[in-house]
Amino acid sequence: MSVIGRLWRRAPAWRLLLFTAVTTTALAAMFPPRLPTVSLRRQQPTGPRYTPPNATAPPDYTAISTPPITGTRHGLIPFGGRQVPLPQGNWSEIVLLQAVGPVSRQGVVLARLQSGRMTGMIVALGTPPTDRDAPVPNAACVDPTGMPVHMLSPAQAGDPLAQECWSLRRLVTSELVSSRNPIESRAFDRLGKLDVAVPAHLLAVRYYRHDHGTTLAVTTLLPDPNESASLVRRTDAWARRWVGLLHRGFDDALVARDVSGAPARDPDAQSD
Repeated sequence: MSVIGRLWRRAPAWRLLLFTAVTTTALAAMFPPRLPTVSLRRQQPTGPRYTPPNATAPPDYTAISTPPITGTRHGLIPFGGRQVPLPQGNWSEIVLLQAVGPVSRQGVVLARLQSGRMTGMIVALGTPPTDRDAPVPNAACVDPTGMPVHMLSPAQAGDPLAQECWSLRRLVTSELVSSRNPIESRAFDRLGKLDVAVPAHLLAVRYYRHDHGTTLAVTTLLPDPNESASLVRRTDAWARRWVGLLHRGFDDALVARDVSGAPARDPDAQSD
């Protein structure tokens, strides 16, 4: 009898191991196990991801200041390479604006003060003649209230985007106190702190000119105490001459005597 035969008869444990080996081999052949696979793709981190900071707003290059009221101006003032005429009387600078961002701008607010009350205000905004990138506001010569706007012809030709206009309308002072125009609201805020009496109703003569890439916007505010039609007619007659001075001031073509006569004498002018 062979060795395997003798083990088969005398060693039951060996028979069990042999049966187990044959059975597991057959099962492995029929049902091969799934082997773990290794991915060559880059594993994504499971921790917190990096979040870039929010983009910060561009810096504000606009500076608004309130100069001390130590003197008065009259006649003509230089403004951004232009000239701005002043109606009759003495005017005090109460707010200044300087913007040196992508589009340079300059602004000034002057008030005519008489015996503790405001008898006039000038708000001037513009871009210097050297700035060729000044945008053209689409509605600069359109009055939002539907009031008539008088279109004028620029003195210089060759600029298809040139605009020049003026308008006269009534205003309630509270509209300007809460104005989106920062220097207008700042001006009335300062007058309030100075205990200056401000009329509740005003007449606004607005002048605007855009020519060869530069702009000038001048608003002249005058008291409208009784809201009378007569005062509106007189202010309209005066404004038609006044905008002629503003037009020439844009061209830097005024001299002192130009603002010493009737064109500078508005209906509410006070002699000093």
